[in-house]
Amino acid sequence: MIDIPKRIKELSEKRGLSSINELSRLADIPQSTLATIMLGKTSPRADTLERIASALNVTMAEFFADDFVSGIINHAEKMNLTAKQLAALEAYKKMPLTEQQTRLTRVWDKLKGLPAADQEALLRIIDSLASVHR
Repeated sequence: MIDIPKRIKELSEKRGLSSINELSRLADIPQSTLATIMLGKTSPRADTLERIASALNVTMAEFFADDFVSGIINHAEKMNLTAKQLAALEAYKKMPLTEQQTRLTRVWDKLKGLPAADQEALLRIIDSLASVHR
């Protein structure tokens, strides 16, 4: 899975931002919130991550890019999948990267449409599933 703090740092450097203060101001989020995200103490809510991506001048698909897609594929390949799931994964792997990103963006859009508490709960479930299958 993507290392969100590392990705934020990478994109911040590309944009020429030198401090958390600058990014928190541009993203209109409290510096303390961004600091806890950057320390890996919390995962950002969907709307917070969207504001960070916007402040970094990237779309959500660009934020997650190929590393995320590759990570999802690698993670899925290690799971005990049904024949139907394996076929779906193989079809997904054959799609162009842009199509893979589009599909992941659709999932992200559905996630951000949920109430914040539900988003947090789903992200915790995903994190716990990912840790079990590492």
